[in-house]
Amino acid sequence: MFLFTLFKKIKTEIFIISIFITIIFTIFSFPKRTIVADGIGYFDYLISIFYYHDFIRYPHIINEDNKLYDRVSKLENFCYNKYNEKYLVNKYPIGSALLMTPFFLSVYLIFPNNPFHSDIPQIYHITIFISTIFYLLLTLIFFRKLLLTYHLSPLSISLTQLFIVLSTNVTFYASEHASYSHIYSLFAITLFLYLVRMYYLTKQRKYAIFFSATFGLIFIIRNIDILILFFIPFLFDNPKHLKETINHFFKQKFTFFLSAFSFFLIFSILSVSWYFQTGSFFVYSYGNESFNFLKPHFIPMLFSFNRGLFLIHPIYFIAFLSVLYYIIKRNYFHFFSWMIFFIFLTYILSSWHSWTYGASFGQRPFINYIPLFFIPFANLLNDLLKYKKKFAYVFLSCCSIFLFLNIIQTYQYSKYIIDWNFMNKEKYFKIFLKTHKKYRGWFWKMDFSNDTSFKLIKSIEFNEPINIPKSSSKKIDIIINTNNGFKDTTYNYVKVNLNSSYSENNHAKMHFKIVDLNSGVIEFEHTIYFLHFYGYQSRFTDLGFYYFYLHKFVSSNNKKIEINFKTKNLPLQIQNLHLDFIKKATL
Repeated sequence: MFLFTLFKKIKTEIFIISIFITIIFTIFSFPKRTIVADGIGYFDYLISIFYYHDFIRYPHIINEDNKLYDRVSKLENFCYNKYNEKYLVNKYPIGSALLMTPFFLSVYLIFPNNPFHSDIPQIYHITIFISTIFYLLLTLIFFRKLLLTYHLSPLSISLTQLFIVLSTNVTFYASEHASYSHIYSLFAITLFLYLVRMYYLTKQRKYAIFFSATFGLIFIIRNIDILILFFIPFLFDNPKHLKETINHFFKQKFTFFLSAFSFFLIFSILSVSWYFQTGSFFVYSYGNESFNFLKPHFIPMLFSFNRGLFLIHPIYFIAFLSVLYYIIKRNYFHFFSWMIFFIFLTYILSSWHSWTYGASFGQRPFINYIPLFFIPFANLLNDLLKYKKKFAYVFLSCCSIFLFLNIIQTYQYSKYIIDWNFMNKEKYFKIFLKTHKKYRGWFWKMDFSNDTSFKLIKSIEFNEPINIPKSSSKKIDIIINTNNGFKDTTYNYVKVNLNSSYSENNHAKMHFKIVDLNSGVIEFEHTIYFLHFYGYQSRFTDLGFYYFYLHKFVSSNNKKIEINFKTKNLPLQIQNLHLDFIKKATL
């Protein structure tokens, strides 16, 4: 009976999560690796404590001959930094790992022995995905509770929840990169805002204690997110109510004491974790990474094609414009409290030494602050549905377009069609709405033409043109040994150069294989689409080239290279084919 009642209360959120999971499984396929990059740092707390037992390293120092640093030292400059040149500290806060713990333990209790022989087992990737989905569900539940305090209609709330999940980069960071902290931070911030709002409306002590504890949780998940404290004025109906509530909070000494205690109790979890690693209760764990407040990247962070918030995910811009509705309603307090905080937040976030926040999809730090955008969004949508239905249909049509755009771009990003690091306007429109496999990795094409560490070993040229009708193939075999001019040496790159009649709508491929003639072992093989012979700035009439990286040094003695050209929808003509065998000094 309890479960049935609970289901009725949260059936909308479950439905939205079900739509999300269906899209993930049908369009993107289930993410096989969710614990990646930053997520490894968060997850490492759990395996360090429960499996390797190397979490408590203080008072032992790095140079001591003990096994405590054997494993973590391999992660130095990735998720561990040196502290006082004596210790290694996990640079990521422990909060995300704390929220992952119940899900981690569900697997650990079944497999208590160390399963981490070479890589993280698949069961943990699945577990962390489930963990993230759970906290996303809680986020939607508490966001609905928050919006209900503004007396919004169920329809406007449900639509807002749907757009949060499917129109923003939540889609990616709740699936492919589920181990990142953003969904966990989003949950904590949403819960915090709801509790603060409820304390304002009811003045009940329990809400003060819980919002203080949640504020501590926000800090231990991602320290910088305590900036949400400055968004609190927006939650009040007017400045008078804000002042009255603050005075009431501080006058209730017992409430204030319990609230302060609950905050420091949660904060102490992070502080103690620092002490166990370094012997210090207060640590700046990010090493040389820091803010430069004299050089913010305010405009690029919002409008750049290289992960600009409003360009990559336009739904944020729609939400931003919805704030102007407060001016129309002459609600200047909400307008200015929102705008001041947004400008302040963007200034701080854009001052980080890497304002793009590494290889990220859109501006991922703003995920944590999604309620900031979607409270005004929901208010506007509610009034449009109530009073201006024609405008509501236009509004929802625009949002739906941006929803489908986000689904496509999330697919592009997860399949390496979008450049993770160096996107620009030209690249953006080159692959706009394109999802064909041939575009995967196109922007990752390597060009070592000016690299002086590359040494040419041998070149082989083919003077005769190669004509391949559509839906057919042409195979070329090349024998490599000392009889055809090769010295007994090694190489680790092969550069294939050619001219062709290629056009972008041609789906032709080339399969490249190296076989050892003595053993018959295939030492390397790789298939590429012909598009990859040309850079995104190249003309298809130019000389095309592609570097095959062999991942090891291959001997030039008695090998066979097989090149198989395959056409599909169009014929292909190839001229001036030649291969360069190259040796790079170091792998």
